[in-house]
Amino acid sequence: MTTMLTVHPGTSAVLALTSVLLALLALTWEPARRLMKQPARTAPRTSMARRQEASSSMPDPFQFAPALLDPSLLTIVMIATSAVQILVAITLVEPLLLIIAPISALLVRIAMLGIARTRYQRRLSAQLLPALQSLTSLMEGGRTMLVGAFATTAATLPEPLRSEWRWVLDRLNQPYLITRPDGTTERYTSTHAYVLDRLAAQTPVRLHAQVLDQLVAIYEHQLDAQAHQRLAQITTALARRATLQRAVATLLGRIQGEAYVITGAFSVIIAWLAWSQTERLVAAFAGDLGALAVAWFGFWLVAPVVFALLAVRIPDLPL
Repeated sequence: MTTMLTVHPGTSAVLALTSVLLALLALTWEPARRLMKQPARTAPRTSMARRQEASSSMPDPFQFAPALLDPSLLTIVMIATSAVQILVAITLVEPLLLIIAPISALLVRIAMLGIARTRYQRRLSAQLLPALQSLTSLMEGGRTMLVGAFATTAATLPEPLRSEWRWVLDRLNQPYLITRPDGTTERYTSTHAYVLDRLAAQTPVRLHAQVLDQLVAIYEHQLDAQAHQRLAQITTALARRATLQRAVATLLGRIQGEAYVITGAFSVIIAWLAWSQTERLVAAFAGDLGALAVAWFGFWLVAPVVFALLAVRIPDLPL
């Protein structure tokens, strides 16, 4: 006796769409992982790096990938966004929502990585001045070598600066091969200056790259005896930059605050109209041009906030 398994057509459609969605997410997962770990070049290579620039068939042990976001969290959010969109599309019978579900997942990925990168940059930038102050105090009187003071300071730093400086210390005295243009291969051992230079070329924070370049310059110009003086100058420049940054943020913050007040006032008025004169508000946006009217008023509602976030941005002052 043969038993036939009957599946509801709607269930079959949901399963088929879910399978397609998961396949698309699987295809986009690897590019997302590479994008999340792709180092950002934030500063030109120093003369040390240019002298040792070459290609090699061996894996590069000095590739730095900042921990911007947990990959599992990124996957969960992408799948959840697409699943909700599929359910809404099936409930409202909107095929367009099904078609753009993979695009929505990619947009969510891009937005999450952008937010994570911005948060990472702000946190690390705020940690640089205390770190340089601690490093400078350890170098006072010439009692400690720069690499020793660097290691001591790294152990006391918060994340994410701690991870970047620990990355430097973990790659000291490591052998690596350099293939010259003429085909000859030379073997080197990584120094503190070399690893600092590699991190400066890959850290996603431009200010950090500038600080690391200054530390590399101490080694390149053989200024070990003047290391404390050079670090004090860098710390002073960082403190001056932080003061100017706060002053600029205060000035631009007033403009941003006014934009939020304007949008908030319009939102309160719209909410009051929706509560007190619902029928008139609905009638005002009904008809053939209703969608266009909603888009027009919606644009002017969010325009001040968009202007505050995009046009009035705090500049990245040089070191």
